Amino acid sequence: MLGGGGFAQQAWAQEAPAIPLDEAGFGFVKTDALDPQAKASYTLELKAGDRVAMDLEGETDALQVNAFEASWGPLELGGVPSAFNYMAWAPEDGAYTVVVENTGDKAAGFTLRVVVSPAPLPTKKILTADAAGQDIPVMTGEEFQVALDTDADGGYSWKLGEFDSAVVEEVGEPALVLLGTMPGAMSQQIFTLKGIAPGAAELTLTNTREGDAEPTATYAVTVAVLAQAVAGESDVDALGTELVDAFFAALQSGDKEQIAAILAPAFQLVRGAGERYDTTNYLDHLPVIESYTLEDIHATEDGDVLVVAYTAIVDSTLDGGEPDMGAPAPRLSVFQKIDDEWKLVAHANFAAPAAEEAPAGRGSACSRGASRGAPTMDISRQQFRHGHNDAGGSRWSPTSQITGQPQYRLHLADSGKRRVDPEAQCLRIHG
Repeated sequence: MLGGGGFAQQAWAQEAPAIPLDEAGFGFVKTDALDPQAKASYTLELKAGDRVAMDLEGETDALQVNAFEASWGPLELGGVPSAFNYMAWAPEDGAYTVVVENTGDKAAGFTLRVVVSPAPLPTKKILTADAAGQDIPVMTGEEFQVALDTDADGGYSWKLGEFDSAVVEEVGEPALVLLGTMPGAMSQQIFTLKGIAPGAAELTLTNTREGDAEPTATYAVTVAVLAQAVAGESDVDALGTELVDAFFAALQSGDKEQIAAILAPAFQLVRGAGERYDTTNYLDHLPVIESYTLEDIHATEDGDVLVVAYTAIVDSTLDGGEPDMGAPAPRLSVFQKIDDEWKLVAHANFAAPAAEEAPAGRGSACSRGASRGAPTMDISRQQFRHGHNDAGGSRWSPTSQITGQPQYRLHLADSGKRRVDPEAQCLRIHG
């Protein structure tokens, strides 16, 4: 028997008792003893976008919230499970099931506390503290969110400063989401905005408490709004732009569930160095994308197949390696319409791989170039990235573009043409 919850449960919404909530969205259920290897299920009636924070106080560490389920199946659980704190959200109106499991070898009791915070549905792009100082591309008409943690219990809140309202507009009021049920738990403020016209807008937010002379924190990010379709662009190109942007935005989010939803069952990917992946292993080898820009998009469509060729400028890290320089590189993505939804069935990344160390006696790629008679200046990737060079009096500095992708401009002491050798770890200057 379960104290407070009634009786032993099955993990089905129609059979599980509801968690009663007060006007502020707080509620709890208590169980005196859950048998070993048993599960207890409870339901919550939620609105689309609702965030649910849960804290589990159990008699043993073998008690865990192991599922948050919609009628069609389990949804992702976030939070800090190691501290018995869990977060989930509702993609649509309806009943959701919370499942607590006792994985131990003896019966144990628990108290499950929950709080539900109304909030807008998550957008495709959500800017968190990690995005501070970056340039973020969005399309005209695209909504995005800024989500920042704050100590609301201590009286602190984020304030959005003035911005170019001809480029970006705020959608609705900010939402305050509680990240825990216990006193002193942090909260998160969510600002929803929308790109309305091409251009750049700097968003500055300050974290303040009434009566304080200075803010405790400042957050700034630049949003570059890009046109959905340029003059002369076909509907097919516009569709290709939308689908490819959705794929890269999912990669940028790092959300494996979101990425998996885009992939077709027969999906394959090939990278410039020859690595091949499919749906069985790609999610374990994702790039970490800081920012990206898509250019020169050309799409062709035949029936349920859409082929998109384009150039991508990506600031990313592959499998924990060194950050990518962000040089433009061609890509090819193939989409197939499956059950009225476009899915990515194939993707080719033609970015040139970084060179390996040259065999003994052969020298570096740059030195091999010099041996062919071309005057060169050898600049390592590390030097190039940080702007250090003691050779020839040349220097370079970061520049910015409306696209949001950091670029580098080389200032030469002497005239010369520059090119990046795709087979080398250096920049070669030809006199």
